[in-house]
Amino acid sequence: MGNKRRQMFNPKFKRSTPKRWEAGERWRNKKNKSNSETIEILQQQIETIPETQDVAVEIINNIEEMISEIPKPTYKTKDLKKKKKADLLKIADSLNCEVTVANTKAQIITAIEKQSS
Repeated sequence: MGNKRRQMFNPKFKRSTPKRWEAGERWRNKKNKSNSETIEILQQQIETIPETQDVAVEIINNIEEMISEIPKPTYKTKDLKKKKKADLLKIADSLNCEVTVANTKAQIITAIEKQSS
């Protein structure tokens, strides 16, 4: 029989093959970029094309204003403890929290509270 897939999530795997662990982390986190990282990437791309720089700066300013105007929902610990882990992961994903399925329910709740406050 071959190796089980669960081996990758074992703490021993992280210590024994750190390069593979880091590659997996980079691959998982590549999709999840925060708004500020996306804006920085856009600004770097804009600097290479001088004709569109003024238009792009206006767009970035508009995006930043829209992001600042979005009200962040506040969650209470009492309400969050009643929810299932899957629901908590959906909430954390909508708030761009850095949590995974491997996190415990309590860790997800603290991440949501930090992000929403």
